[in-house]
Amino acid sequence: MIYKNCDSYYFIVIMESIIRGNASIDTQRIVFSSTPYVAASGATLVPFSIDGHPLYFQTPVVTCPVGFRIFEKSNHHKLMINPPDDMLRFVKEIDDCVIDNIMIYCDKWFNKNLGSREIIEALFYPSLKFNKNYPPSMNVRLRFSNDTGLPLFTIFDSARNEIRFNSTDGPEKLVQLLKPKCQLRLIIGNASVWGVSGRYGYGWDCMQLQICATSNLLCNVKECLFFDMDDDAMIEEKQEDEQQRGDSFYGDSV
Repeated sequence: MIYKNCDSYYFIVIMESIIRGNASIDTQRIVFSSTPYVAASGATLVPFSIDGHPLYFQTPVVTCPVGFRIFEKSNHHKLMINPPDDMLRFVKEIDDCVIDNIMIYCDKWFNKNLGSREIIEALFYPSLKFNKNYPPSMNVRLRFSNDTGLPLFTIFDSARNEIRFNSTDGPEKLVQLLKPKCQLRLIIGNASVWGVSGRYGYGWDCMQLQICATSNLLCNVKECLFFDMDDDAMIEEKQEDEQQRGDSFYGDSV
């Protein structure tokens, strides 16, 4: 059972609130807090919600082009994925909604008048990255507990079995699980717009991750798999003989 450690009410709320697959979103339902606060990192955070809860989204199957890599000693890691077209549109709608609201409330949230949407877009970290040489990509944060070293998200295999971590595994275990070009489904969420050092954005955090079965080329198969044309002709001849015997049987019985 997914969320087996949650009470039943919280389980139902989460399940009903997840936006799935290629669904569209009415961004008018997104509500931004009127009371920003300053985090320990110094960033100003503006919580937002949709219908009273954080925004959760279940992705379609996505490709992880380079697998999982550890770039620095940190409990917060990033996973690059290639979203399909429907997901690109969905995430772009959220980006546009956040930019629109920063433009309206930047003075109230960040004590700054940024002037125009063009200026805000130049200072904004978009979720999506575009490069003419590569497919569009986005980063999802994978968080680990500072205290236990355990992931703050749940991982499942293609059969929906939970892949468990112990306190000594750390993110290194993900390097073995998430290989280049692996395919995944994720449930991701976000809950705050941030502003720090004159830059603005918001992030997508992984809540659950499922490794999907993929069709890989066979390697080091010792049995001979070649099929001779003579064998093919022999099988066709046998099938024709069986068909003729069947026709004869039914013809004699009429």
